[in-house]
Amino acid sequence: MGFVFFRKDRSVPEAKLGIIVNDLSVLGFVSFLLLFCTRLSGQDLKVLDTANYKFIRGEIADKDFLIKMDAKDIDDRKQRGALRYRVQDYKGVVEDYTVVIKAGMGDLEAYETRGMAEGFLKDYHHALADLNKAIALKPDYSEGYCERGEVKKLMKDYKGAIADYKKATELTPWYSEAWYGLALVFDAMRDHKNAIGNFKKTIELTPLFSEAYTLMVEDLIAINDFTAALADIDSAIARVPKNPRFYEKRAAIYQKLGSPEKAAVDLDKALELKGLK
Repeated sequence: MGFVFFRKDRSVPEAKLGIIVNDLSVLGFVSFLLLFCTRLSGQDLKVLDTANYKFIRGEIADKDFLIKMDAKDIDDRKQRGALRYRVQDYKGVVEDYTVVIKAGMGDLEAYETRGMAEGFLKDYHHALADLNKAIALKPDYSEGYCERGEVKKLMKDYKGAIADYKKATELTPWYSEAWYGLALVFDAMRDHKNAIGNFKKTIELTPLFSEAYTLMVEDLIAINDFTAALADIDSAIARVPKNPRFYEKRAAIYQKLGSPEKAAVDLDKALELKGLK
């Protein structure tokens, strides 16, 4: 299974459990896009492929029938649990994987997936226990450390979260999600300088990841480094020219720099891209 990022976004209400995915680089990081589009729900992120969503629901219905015919079929339970995860039926996931684990079929996927579902349900104590078990089964599993770091962050165990994220980056240096998660922990702590450094590493690995740019610029503004913020948002716009949030951020920077005319131009561009002009 993959991993999730739970964060509190400064620009939106308390994130449920996830991140907002926007303008990700498909080339070089397809897995990143797939995992986040199917597993996370930052601002009520919906399944992007409606037809596929219906197909998965149909697959679940098939499994429901098979399980009614033979409730002892653990393989069907496990498969239904995985399908339920994809449609965000987290209570159903916990139900199915609990049966799997009690039947003695608990493996890395079972503990990890149940732990992730428990995280979405805000049952952090059990989520942490399951992710501990997953890591015990595979100590070099970088995704497990990344996921456990997210749970620890939600529990406000920032020191523990940082340790887990760093372990994930040590095991897999190109693991963009771990660098991003580490940045979000520092962001939650309002440690802007460390957050900026880790957002930069995230962008280095995933150059079109819009949200990393946006949050990094917010941190630069927070420390009054408007010159660096402007340079970074210019770079972001050059790479992703149709993201209205970038123009809004640059407008805010121009206001700070005393250039209201330039700010007005960018705000107009943002409205145009949103279809409001």
